[in-house]
Amino acid sequence: MKKLKGNSQRLWKLKGKEGVALIFVIGIMLLLFIFASTLLFSFKLWEKSCYKTFAGKQAERFAEAGIENGIWELQHDKRDYDSLIDNWRKNFEGSDFDNNGDGIPDSRWIYIYGKDKEIIGRYSVLIEDESGKININVCGNLKNSFNEGFSTFEISILPDIIGEEISKNIVSFRYGKDGLPGRGGFDDNSNNDSLSKDKIDNDGDGKIDEPGEGIDEPYEFYVKKIYWDDRPYFIPEDIKLVNGIGKERYRKIKDFITTFSYDKNTTKEGKIRINLNKADFSQLYSFFKEKGYPEEQAIQISLNIIDYRDSDSIPQIKTVKGKLFIGIDKTTYLNEIDGIKEWEKFKLKSGGVLFTEKGGQFIEIFNPYPEEIDIGGWEIRGPTLLFSNLWGKIFQYSKQIYNDVINGETGIKNKDIIENIFITNVIKIPEGTKIPPFSYYTIGDTVKIGIIMIPNKTPLIIFLPIKDPPNASQYEPILGINKIFPDIIQSLNYFSKIPSSSRLFFCDKSGNIIEIADCPLDTPKTSIQKNDPRVFKWYISLPTPNMQNFIFSPWIGGFKNNNWPSSFKIKNGKFSSLGELSFIHKGRQWESIDFWKDGKDRKIIDYFTVEEDPYKPTYGRLNINTASETVLMCLPLVDKDIARRIIMARPYKDISEILGKYGNGYSEKELLNKEITKYGFDGKDNDFDGFSDCEKEKEMVFSKIINLITVRSNVFKIISTGQKVEDKNGNGKIEKEEILAEKKIVVFYDRDKGKIIYRKQM
Repeated sequence: MKKLKGNSQRLWKLKGKEGVALIFVIGIMLLLFIFASTLLFSFKLWEKSCYKTFAGKQAERFAEAGIENGIWELQHDKRDYDSLIDNWRKNFEGSDFDNNGDGIPDSRWIYIYGKDKEIIGRYSVLIEDESGKININVCGNLKNSFNEGFSTFEISILPDIIGEEISKNIVSFRYGKDGLPGRGGFDDNSNNDSLSKDKIDNDGDGKIDEPGEGIDEPYEFYVKKIYWDDRPYFIPEDIKLVNGIGKERYRKIKDFITTFSYDKNTTKEGKIRINLNKADFSQLYSFFKEKGYPEEQAIQISLNIIDYRDSDSIPQIKTVKGKLFIGIDKTTYLNEIDGIKEWEKFKLKSGGVLFTEKGGQFIEIFNPYPEEIDIGGWEIRGPTLLFSNLWGKIFQYSKQIYNDVINGETGIKNKDIIENIFITNVIKIPEGTKIPPFSYYTIGDTVKIGIIMIPNKTPLIIFLPIKDPPNASQYEPILGINKIFPDIIQSLNYFSKIPSSSRLFFCDKSGNIIEIADCPLDTPKTSIQKNDPRVFKWYISLPTPNMQNFIFSPWIGGFKNNNWPSSFKIKNGKFSSLGELSFIHKGRQWESIDFWKDGKDRKIIDYFTVEEDPYKPTYGRLNINTASETVLMCLPLVDKDIARRIIMARPYKDISEILGKYGNGYSEKELLNKEITKYGFDGKDNDFDGFSDCEKEKEMVFSKIINLITVRSNVFKIISTGQKVEDKNGNGKIEKEEILAEKKIVVFYDRDKGKIIYRKQM
């Protein structure tokens, strides 16, 4: 029994060891299984990860293909103008995909196929013109914008969406901690001297040429040359740093803003535009001749442009091919001349006959400008005047001779009269004389001639006192001879001293020629007078001393309701807008450069600029072919109605077409013209010059925006979304679950420089 018990114990010991071994083996096998399973799972996960990475890389390549396609379209597009119907936009348009995230599908899918014609990927492209957006580095002004149309700071920054306060926050942020462009109180760009006398409201505060105009003005912030603590926005997303721009506001404005837009000051032919404020006569004359203007008109317009902008009031004078031309400056004009009077005949009891002038001669000067003009010390050279220091005695002698003739005396001589009278040819206007706006200054006559004819005797000359016309401002002894009596005149040797020339020279106190008048022969009952005082052409009509000429007809130039004074403007300072060319007279009656109506002068607009340096780009101009309604309404005076008409009348081949087409029809161009000129037809004085519905009000919107717009663009935003797909069910359509990977690339491409200037991958 003991032996059996011991064997049993040994057996149990043996079995325990074998169980442990078995458990150990099973454990090892379990570990190997777990390891193998984990490894298999990892391999599977790695396979999926690699496939996803591979798919992502393919999606990225497809997106890159979209970018390259977009660049190709931009590079091969015509450069004369850019619009939303160009291939760079049209070839990618569709309703398949929303590329810019505004909730509206804007692009179509372009599919990529494998070797077996299966769909392996696709991409969609959206190209946005950055010149169709508000450039937050240049637009906006902290002060009240005066809206002269001179600079892109007059374009507001979406106040209808974010409000005036936040709009100004965007401006002040880029000016740094002091909130002023450049260094506060310092002339950073050294232009205060020139800006304080250029007749432009450079800082938009409503004041022109005030002291310090060039200090802390918007031009002291220049994105390419930063002063002091200014900080430009490098990319549009930087606007998120501005106080008040939260996530929701940014979402509302992100598609309307940019930091990249600029416009080159070039024509549609690619030539640098002419600086309207610096071009000399030769350059202007050659240009207008080249554009088909008649030679004499090209000369006159060129002189008038220079006189409009120069700081003096001395007309330009130019002799071309032997003919003299005088520019139009802010001066008064010779306006009416009555040099020949009727003769009255009186039979004398003694048998003689007395001839006397009926009334006196006069010369009228007109100031058609809205400012007072000082003509003190000015001279009219050429008229024949009598000069004497003994007029009292001369009048007394004349009366005595007359009485002697009446009493029948003979042998009378007028030697005492003749010897004390001399001929002169200068009328001098007294110092301090000023002509009020739209007023006249008439120089009347103090002497009338009497000729006593006695049978078989030499005619006697007497001089009688007169003051005619009675409302004259100054009186001089003007001598006028009625050539209708040549036999009498020829018998009087005294009158042989009178010059035969009928040319008058109107000169300022320094001797500068203001006007040369070649007066035609008048008749006894009329005067010679001008219609448009700026045109040196004379007409015969009824005398109207010291009042509006009988021949005065501004209506032929389209003026109504006595609003003709609105056309008389000489700035004597720089052009702030191309719209001011409408004040340039063309040398014909009441005809100035016209843009809004007939449009025959629009051909010159694209060739001029008021930019100081046309070789430098202008940042922030808006492309009227691509800007949205929201963006267009940021332009001065452009409301919703005008913005909509601008959009409906697209495309525009150059900026002059913004005025549409004048007519009574209902084409989009005609409707645009009616809308954009509406401030000249509403019966209101919209520009506060005292006159309503004048020509310049019809071009008011045009004048304020023409420097701020373009039709050519340089920088474009290209958004390309690429997808790696697998058409698993083979139906030729890609469902959501068949999209394996998606990549989006955004680049800003400068077509002019031919390079990508910013890139972002999402």
